[in-house]
Order: sequence, then C-alpha cells, then structure tokens
Amino acid sequence: MSDLTTLASLKQYLGITDSSSDTVLAKLITAASVAVDYEVGYSIGSSTYTDVLDGNGADIIHPPMRPITSVASVAVDGMDYQIVESRGVGFCFDYRAVWLVGGGRFSLGRRNVEITYTAGYTDIPADIEQAVNEMIGLRYRERDWIGFVSKSLAGETVTFNTSALPKSTQAVLRQYVRVTP
Repeated sequence: MSDLTTLASLKQYLGITDSSSDTVLAKLITAASVAVDYEVGYSIGSSTYTDVLDGNGADIIHPPMRPITSVASVAVDGMDYQIVESRGVGFCFDYRAVWLVGGGRFSLGRRNVEITYTAGYTDIPADIEQAVNEMIGLRYRERDWIGFVSKSLAGETVTFNTSALPKSTQAVLRQYVRVTP
C-alpha cells in the first residue's frame, strides 16, 4: 500500500502554507489511501506480490493485481521459467497477464503456479490523486462539525455531507474498480 497523494499536493489543494497541520494531514493521506484501495479492491500504487495460483491448463494466466509492470519469476509445478528475450521457451507478460511461450502450459492443478511480479501505478493517475485530495479536504474541514448532520444559524440551515466517500470520489473510483478476479 502506498499513499495516493503527497503532502505538498494536498496542502496546495487546501491552500495551506504553514506546517502546523502536517502530522494530521499525513495521517489523513494514509487513511484515505487505504480507503480508496479498499473501495477499488486492490492497491493502486506499485507493490511487489508473490501469488500462488491454480494452474488452468492454458498458456496464459491472469494474476489478480494490475497493471503488471514487471515479472521477476514464474514457476509451474516447481519448474522455473525465464523471461523470453527472443525465440525460445519461457514467459512474456503485458499489463494484465503472463503467458508461457514455446509450448509451455500452466498445467491444471491446485496452487501449482507461483508468480512474483510488480503491479500498480508507479505514477498515481491524476484523477485518483485529485479525488483523494478532495476526500481528505472534506475530512479535514469536517473536524469542526463532527457529529452534525445539519446546523441552523441566523435562519439558514447548512447540511453536511456525511457519506463515507463523496459522490465525486465514487465517480472517479468506479473507473478503477476491478469487476473480474
């Protein structure tokens, strides 16, 4: 799990120029990043994974995390494959899958495929970063009205957003939610 925005970006968005709130804002960044990762069902930031998968009998397999940016190792039934630089036996990958070339198969079996790879965005997409900044901005400002749903003053009523995720954040995250395993 990695933070999906920076303190500098958040402070610029909020118009904060001093450092008196840095500790609180840093904690909010981490909490919001965890919430977003939970909402989409995977870690958006780049991380390394070792997954043990069931072989499917095909020459292609889809590890659960994406986008795949590198693959360190592939083993099927204890046999290690090397990345294919040119023609030969080994493996290749793209952002969503790993496949064996040269006649290899991910043989049918339970937990017989082990893949170590890096997946996630090395540069957080701008819309995600902005959605996280907006989400944190709301949480940061609502500290003054925790527990209120609305408040009446001088004949005017103000209603507060009490949803876990603002609608604007939900709209951005819908694009990144994984709908298939």
